Amino acid sequence: GMVHRVLTENCNSVVLGFIFNSPTISMDGKGRATDNICIERFWISAKCERIYLNEYQSIRELMTDVDDYIEFYNHRRFHETLAYKKPMDVYQESIKLNQEKARALKEFYIINFKNVVRGFGVMYFLVKITTK
Repeated sequence: GMVHRVLTENCNSVVLGFIFNSPTISMDGKGRATDNICIERFWISAKCERIYLNEYQSIRELMTDVDDYIEFYNHRRFHETLAYKKPMDVYQESIKLNQEKARALKEFYIINFKNVVRGFGVMYFLVKITTK
């Protein structure tokens, strides 16, 4: 998933320091900046808008807050790059649009298939007449 969690309470500061102070980590191991730009953007926002503004008493408290921020980020936060829409709204709109496109494409093929069948029928009829 999007968030890698630390399951042990020991060595928290080392792991958290690594997670939150290493924005150049590539998730796929190839090291291309475009590979993980979305997750990098998310972590920059999470750090500036939430994590750096709070003091956490435990890793569990941090994990709960990150979970809450993910929900906020996807469902309630407006994004400039999405024309000030929420990501989940854009996602739902894209699903609806894709369904409408699929329905229109299906209708297009049905109509064209009927026209082709009609065309073959006319051609078959003309062939029958001319070959008699």
